[in-house]
Amino acid sequence: MENLKNKIEKGISTVIRQYELEGDIWNGMYHNNIHPYIPKLKKIREQLFSNDEEIMKQGLRGLENLLLSYRAWEDGYSSYFSDKDDTYKDKFVDNFNNWDEWYNFMESIVEDAKEYYNRG
Repeated sequence: MENLKNKIEKGISTVIRQYELEGDIWNGMYHNNIHPYIPKLKKIREQLFSNDEEIMKQGLRGLENLLLSYRAWEDGYSSYFSDKDDTYKDKFVDNFNNWDEWYNFMESIVEDAKEYYNRG
């Protein structure tokens, strides 16, 4: 159980780091260069590991909703990962090479969080 918790925390931290990098790339696009998902992800991380089952469920729902928003944005954002322009890809953390790898990584965090919730 502790290994699963660490895996989820590491995954969410990776996503937060990516959004911090995006804030650097798209300087001025976000208020104070903070991507709007960073505070959401920090709250979700806290909720997922709460001792209150209802709060844990809210965190899981928040993570699932975030994944759904990625699916909705896939067409637009996948162009940032094209091989034609390496500017953005060079800033992509943890050696993800394309949008599908990134989305699959996000999906794995959600699956791990579901397993963690169901064990708890």
